[in-house]
Amino acid sequence: MDAPRTSTGLPYVPATQAGALLRSGLAIASELMGNAFGAIGTEALESFASRWYLEPKEQFVQRLLDTRLAELKGAFMQRLRENQDAALATLLNRGNAAKVDVHAESLSLLDVVTVSSNTFVTSSANRMRGLVEEPMRDLHLIVNFLSGRQQIRISDDPFGPNVFMQALLAARRGSTSCRCSKSRWARRSRASM
Repeated sequence: MDAPRTSTGLPYVPATQAGALLRSGLAIASELMGNAFGAIGTEALESFASRWYLEPKEQFVQRLLDTRLAELKGAFMQRLRENQDAALATLLNRGNAAKVDVHAESLSLLDVVTVSSNTFVTSSANRMRGLVEEPMRDLHLIVNFLSGRQQIRISDDPFGPNVFMQALLAARRGSTSCRCSKSRWARRSRASM
């Protein structure tokens, strides 16, 4: 007996099953990223080693990768899972959002660091998008279908580059007491990914 079909001819997938499929896919993506993290760090280190001169901030990133790669990987994987879970919850619950009452008392000023980090993550993810758009096209279509949407922005996709860049920057912030250049850090990581 055939499974019920939608008006587009695709099989009908209940919301609970679609959510479970997306969660399974995120677990696989997280595991693959964890397995590749060491190679990405090594490639970034090789990229640093191939240059004659490094800026002081680049030297710091090189030293960080050389001495704390395992610590950085652990922090990255934790943040990645958290970010993926949050992105998936947002994706699946967007249609169920309740009406929000806005009052002057509930408004607050934006945190400059958060806004700066989000802007940086977006710009870095946009640069990565060109590299991953073609290979991720099929995955993006599957996420659209399972989420019940015609189109979702790649920045809202829990498999998209935004989730990974946010996790990488959060891991860097958590693993270092010093401040190193976000742009150099992301540039090296983006080139390696």
